Amino acid sequence: MSTPAAERASLGVFSPTHAAPAGGMPAWETPDPAGTTATSLDADVRFRVTERRGDWARIVCSNGWSAWVDGRRMV
Repeated sequence: MSTPAAERASLGVFSPTHAAPAGGMPAWETPDPAGTTATSLDADVRFRVTERRGDWARIVCSNGWSAWVDGRRMV
């Protein structure tokens, strides 16, 4: 039997919800396309979406690093 997502989250288990597309994607410190990109995520990097603002998605990776990405590009 699998553990529900809410219970896994409360146990501190990382449960990715999305991944970066083929070719990767840029990530920003703030949801502002005019800002400097923080980094670029490699293709198939998995992450959890924790917040949405229009087309923007705040993501958290398994190591706790977070950034904003163009949510329309997530897979």
